[in-house]
Amino acid sequence: MLKTLKVICSLLGLRHLLLALKYSIQGLRDASLTSTAFRHEIIFGVIHFICVILFVRTFVERVLLILLWCVLMALELVNSAIEVVVDMVSPQRCENARMAKDMASAAVFFVLLLIVVLWAIIIMRMS
Repeated sequence: MLKTLKVICSLLGLRHLLLALKYSIQGLRDASLTSTAFRHEIIFGVIHFICVILFVRTFVERVLLILLWCVLMALELVNSAIEVVVDMVSPQRCENARMAKDMASAAVFFVLLLIVVLWAIIIMRMS
């Protein structure tokens, strides 16, 4: 019986999925402990969700705002990972390292800008 269960779990890839979940949780923990920007965006997210619940009327607008915040968080995680790797590979000042970090930061900025633009559109439609 136990052998059959192990075979089924192996075929379904459950062990792989559980390990992936474990690594993802570790990544979130590491980001929350080491990245000030990630912590700021979590706080922004709490305020953002409260405002979405209180002020946004339509389902589509709510979904768009929530999805954009999720994209923001994903991109911030990638940005933080790039910063960690660049700092590890190039501890001294280097123009290419600076450019890589600044470009990743710019990607996060564009998603923040999208969120602001969407909020502006929603607020203009309310009045």
